[in-house]
Amino acid sequence: MSEAPADDRFRVTQSYPAGIGQLWAVLGTRDYVEHKYRALGSRALRILRFDADETRIEVELERSAPVAAEGLPRWAGVVAGRWQTMRHRSRWQRVDVARVDAWLDIRMAALPVFATGVGRLVERSPASSRLTLEFQAGCGLPVVGREVARLFAGQVQRGLAEDFAFTVDHLEASRGRSQGQGDQANPMPR
Repeated sequence: MSEAPADDRFRVTQSYPAGIGQLWAVLGTRDYVEHKYRALGSRALRILRFDADETRIEVELERSAPVAAEGLPRWAGVVAGRWQTMRHRSRWQRVDVARVDAWLDIRMAALPVFATGVGRLVERSPASSRLTLEFQAGCGLPVVGREVARLFAGQVQRGLAEDFAFTVDHLEASRGRSQGQGDQANPMPR
């Protein structure tokens, strides 16, 4: 009899100081993705797929990232090592001018460990959007699976917080460069 993968569930909510048009213009560029992951400490970054247009952004990448050892029990640090190779897949589907459906999947390359999030990005005003993702983290390892899923969930939450901080900084920096250009990145009619 096989044991079902142990899992851990969590929610991530992030409020961006930008409307969907501005976010789309940033998220939909390969340079942003490369710069973000390198700035967050990744090495061996490989973008396997990057497709973006006015209604869809799909990204698949593989990267090695440093393990945040703080808070990990000794045994987990030994198993995880100092670097983890992970595969990320994301899909952003623009449903209308004020809503984007989002899907994100992060998997470790060496272990049966994953975190998958589903949710939406909603524009609250032309200068504010909120992303909400419901995640399930899981691990197929027997005996320690539930604990590994919980630890991975914590690692993913920390990584998403760093990603969010980078994106907000990037948005604020790019806002100065694009002042006066209008919302050219928002091709969908209001």
